[in-house]
Amino acid sequence: MEELVMGLELDYDQWTETLTGNFGLQRYRADQICQWIYQKKVFDFQEMTNLSKELRGKLADAVMVAPPILTREETSKDGTKKYLWQFHDGERVESVLLTQEGRLTACLSTQVGCPLACTFCASGQGGFVRDLSAGEIVGQFLAMENLAGRDIDNVVYMGMGEPFLNQESVFKSIKILNEPKMRGLGIRRITISTAGIVPGILALAE
Repeated sequence: MEELVMGLELDYDQWTETLTGNFGLQRYRADQICQWIYQKKVFDFQEMTNLSKELRGKLADAVMVAPPILTREETSKDGTKKYLWQFHDGERVESVLLTQEGRLTACLSTQVGCPLACTFCASGQGGFVRDLSAGEIVGQFLAMENLAGRDIDNVVYMGMGEPFLNQESVFKSIKILNEPKMRGLGIRRITISTAGIVPGILALAE
């Protein structure tokens, strides 16, 4: 049995390559599928009605696009929401959705735990477990947007973990969210919060 393709890990070029190479499809199918996932928040291929029934079945058998599982949700008096997500291996992270003057800001985690163990931050108290993949970072965003029922306006990489110690996944997740044919979130609406990892700051500047 072939290993499932983890769809949320793919950037636009990889989606195109997967669909044309693995399934023999035309390039425009990547546009259709990315629109369903990233703009309409449809994670079940059987609900993608502009695809043939046969194609939907093939994709459902070979590609996984499910976001993380919500295990707990808390809402504060000011409307801030905190979510606890569980990934396929059972590890969990939190992310937060802030509401201010009608705008929504998602605070995303980038690691399970944190290796820095800063005294002012709870994330590192339990130690560092692992980095999140790009798809696990993007999945938090898509799941929150789906629950909110509207577009999220801004993203801050400021949840669990130090973003610049998981640079490859963070940068790829930004590429996915920013891609016009995927989510199309403006680059000026994306912020990375760091404890001061200089190589990461320089890499971002480049």
